[in-house]
Amino acid sequence: MAKSWSLNQFVLRHFFSALIPGKSIIIQQDFVYFHGYWIHITMGRLSAYFELLDLVFGASAVYRLIKPIPQWLLEEPLERPSLEEKLRYIDRAIQKQQPQPVRC
Repeated sequence: MAKSWSLNQFVLRHFFSALIPGKSIIIQQDFVYFHGYWIHITMGRLSAYFELLDLVFGASAVYRLIKPIPQWLLEEPLERPSLEEKLRYIDRAIQKQQPQPVRC
């Protein structure tokens, strides 16, 4: 659903604000695709509020909300963090990916 910067911001404001700590699970389906880098920035910024449950190599990331996200953080535009901060979030996402053996 979060296929662009603006749709991602909409999802944060209108859906993430309704998540229930300890119960809500989200799946970031496009987590491994470079064209959806705002997903890595988003989950990096919100890492204190989510627990990574699973990371399917080449596919999706599964998270559980562990504590409420302040509304101001969900409202803040993703453009606000510096380029360096955004790149750190992306680098952390890359580090979570473990190489898998190639199967022929």
